Amino acid sequence: MHNVRPNPHPGPAREREPETPTPITGVAVSAWPLDPKRRRRYLQIAFGLGALVVAITVLYLLRDFLGAFVLGSAIAFLIQPAIIRLHAAGVPRVLAIIVIFIAIIVALAGLVLLIVPLGASEVNQLQV
Repeated sequence: MHNVRPNPHPGPAREREPETPTPITGVAVSAWPLDPKRRRRYLQIAFGLGALVVAITVLYLLRDFLGAFVLGSAIAFLIQPAIIRLHAAGVPRVLAIIVIFIAIIVALAGLVLLIVPLGASEVNQLQV
């Protein structure tokens, strides 16, 4: 035998209106006095602000790693066209990436070799 409770209100099922407390004046008080569109807009704003707070918190917690990610993304973004051109010319993608990185390293080394002697001569002129 099942434990089935009899329906205390026989007849067709009706939707019950939410019970709201009635103050002494006899006027019903609603917990949400705003119309549904305005309430929805306020909830959207609240969730948006909450998401903004979460995003700022995550960025703050990742601040030590964020610079490396931004630099890596910038390098990948900048070398992508050269990789595509080399790959279209028939160079394997991995080899194209290696060639481009070697070219970048050689260019940076050449820049350092140009700047360091110039800076050293400037420092020597200051001491005279």
